[in-house]
Amino acid sequence: MTRRTAKARKAAVLVLGLAVLAGLAACGSGHGDSDSRGRARAAACGSPQLRWKWTPTADRRPGAPAAQLSATNKRSQPCTLDGYPQVKVWVGKAQDVYSEPRKNAKPVRLVLDPGRTVDFPLFYEAQDVPRGSCWIAGDYDASSDVVPPHPAKRDYGSFVHPTDAKGHRLPTQVCSDTIRLDPPRLR
Repeated sequence: MTRRTAKARKAAVLVLGLAVLAGLAACGSGHGDSDSRGRARAAACGSPQLRWKWTPTADRRPGAPAAQLSATNKRSQPCTLDGYPQVKVWVGKAQDVYSEPRKNAKPVRLVLDPGRTVDFPLFYEAQDVPRGSCWIAGDYDASSDVVPPHPAKRDYGSFVHPTDAKGHRLPTQVCSDTIRLDPPRLR
């Protein structure tokens, strides 16, 4: 075999090997690129993609949630909620209240298809507590916002306020120093 033929054969094997590798890379690994139904993996939900609603509940029994925080995907593509949103209620530069998952709440990851809604039960003291006052009283004209889990770099969240069943704004009153979230439920 001549030297020229050996070099040509090595070059052909190298090119063929690179073509096979490029083909495998284009196909993907087959793991983690789709969900159990074969859909493409959805990007993280961002504030522009979600419509948030905070609805107080009428149930005042001990252990019942004080409100529901709902997020609806208003875009045409699915998105992923991977964790819990951050709710913040504040009055100017004075007091503020943040949210966190309840102690035994498990991590969540769910795909929110277009038009679908997910509800997060919110637990906080909504009424005046004995021998004290509310952390954020209803007459303070408080502001509140919600940031989705794993927000993009410039995603600062969306304003959200408690509303009644007809969508009328209600005073924001939080008498505890933390809002606790339970795992979400898809509607």
